[in-house]
Amino acid sequence: MHGNKFFMVLVDGTRCCSKKHYSKHEAVIEAERLVRLLGNQNKGATILEAVEYCKIEYPITWQGIL
Repeated sequence: MHGNKFFMVLVDGTRCCSKKHYSKHEAVIEAERLVRLLGNQNKGATILEAVEYCKIEYPITWQGIL
């Protein structure tokens, strides 16, 4: 899915995010759930927001996220 606003949650000390959230509220709920997990004690979580989308086409074009 491209061109649609989404958010992802990154927990401190991890290397990736695994799920798109299509509202900030959903991402906040997920961030709170993740920092409560036993293995994430004393870690924080960052909510990331998609702002641009790109794919290879000629010429390369950029599309703003709505």
